[in-house]
Amino acid sequence: MTSKIAAVFDGQVFRPTEPIELPVNTRVQITIETLPPGEQETASFLQTARSLNLEGPSDWSANVDKYLYEQAAFHQALLESGLVRQIKSPSLRKPTERHLVEVQSQPISETILEERR
Repeated sequence: MTSKIAAVFDGQVFRPTEPIELPVNTRVQITIETLPPGEQETASFLQTARSLNLEGPSDWSANVDKYLYEQAAFHQALLESGLVRQIKSPSLRKPTERHLVEVQSQPISETILEERR
């Protein structure tokens, strides 16, 4: 079987811009044809999301408040749907204290205007 699909290379893997009907772990051979910059179509968020074929809980929309406001349930739903691989705990370190440094010069807005002239 031969078919032509559009994909985007994200630096590690090729991501199809549309869903593909292939069984998981099917081996394929890829021929790369780079499009000129003028012909490159950027995929919308919706196209990219659809191409990932992610499955969420069947009650996602009906129980959105539960998933959003009950943090544990929300984290579990994210993990089960495959949207994230791990939930990291927030850092318990104290933020470092920062001191402002006073700079003797004209206001930044005037500097920007001068550079644009």
